[in-house]
Amino acid sequence: MSTTGEVIFEYKGQKGRAAHERKQLKPEAAKNEQLAILQRGILSQTKFTAGGVQPTRLQCIDATAESYSFVYASDKSVVECSVNLALTDEESSNVKHGTQGANVSGIVKMKSIASDNILPTPVHKYEIQSLIASVDARGATYVYKKTTANAASPQRKKQKQQHYTSHQVSDATTPEIGWAGIALDPTSASTTLATAHFFSKELRFYDYSTLQSTWIQLTVMYPTALSFSPTLASTAVVAEYNQFSVWDAKSKTRIVREGAPSQGCLYTIACSPDGNSIAMGGEDKVAYIYDTRMWKLRNRWRCPLKYDIAFLAFSPNDPKLCYVAGLDNELMCGRFDGSDKKKNKEAPAYSPSILQQNHRLGFRGDSRWIGLNIVSSKNQDMGFGICENGSAYAIRPAQYMLGN
Repeated sequence: MSTTGEVIFEYKGQKGRAAHERKQLKPEAAKNEQLAILQRGILSQTKFTAGGVQPTRLQCIDATAESYSFVYASDKSVVECSVNLALTDEESSNVKHGTQGANVSGIVKMKSIASDNILPTPVHKYEIQSLIASVDARGATYVYKKTTANAASPQRKKQKQQHYTSHQVSDATTPEIGWAGIALDPTSASTTLATAHFFSKELRFYDYSTLQSTWIQLTVMYPTALSFSPTLASTAVVAEYNQFSVWDAKSKTRIVREGAPSQGCLYTIACSPDGNSIAMGGEDKVAYIYDTRMWKLRNRWRCPLKYDIAFLAFSPNDPKLCYVAGLDNELMCGRFDGSDKKKNKEAPAYSPSILQQNHRLGFRGDSRWIGLNIVSSKNQDMGFGICENGSAYAIRPAQYMLGN
């Protein structure tokens, strides 16, 4: 204690300082802070196959405030799943601060996940790499159609049964086994599907309504990520190592080819819901945000991740929020535009140091991510991911990971 009566803390290393700063969070601020509820369930008792670096083997079918339906791929099979995420009154009352992010709850046990293979026999001969439709390591591509038929039960009552049928878009096209990406054009009335193939340096476009190839284009460098613009029809954005290119499938021309400031490989690329921005990230752990109206770099967000960025997505509800995941098991949320902080003159009730920043913004799964999705439900973000060990995680509202 000093001569003025002030208590002086002596820290023994950075861990002691971080632990002390965490205790400084005022109780009244903690009560008012909104928590992102983290749920964990068991999807499979066996490990999933390794796949590629990119966690692109999960796709949402339907999401509500109380349920989530999805498909995932492991090895050569595609599995359809659904889970009830609603909490009972007792579970809701027991939700408390967890030991990971400052705004993430303790783990709540997820209800049992119902799962079933969409096809009795897998149609792929090699490991599936990406899922919207499915594409495997040799480039074979399939789309699936869900049909409903009336079937008579033993009690002679008609019951509706749903099943899937597969339709081959392309057979194996690449001589070497490697990562392949797939994307569907989300604009209305479009039936364009695109695939990107790493080792063969190819970008292929198809019409999935007729199952016909429309265009094959060689890329300059190895493609590592693929996405479609949600507002510009038939416009595909492709990451090629540390560059990106934009292609118009209608005119069969390249619109833009730019080199990102990164010197390392880009593993993920995403388009904002309004179509005005695209973001990409990879080895240097920096998210680069480009303005699609001029195709110029607008912002950078240095993500406090331990490993390379493997997944990136914009918030469906807030255009200034980004979600990123590393090559390991980390998922976090961040605001890439600092304009709000400049306008806000009042200091926040609790400001974390750099030591705590990494833990405050997100959480970690129990193993490497093989699939991640960020979706919107009742104007709130929901994050859902599956890990290599067979676990499934849901966090909602996901934007609360960032704090107030």
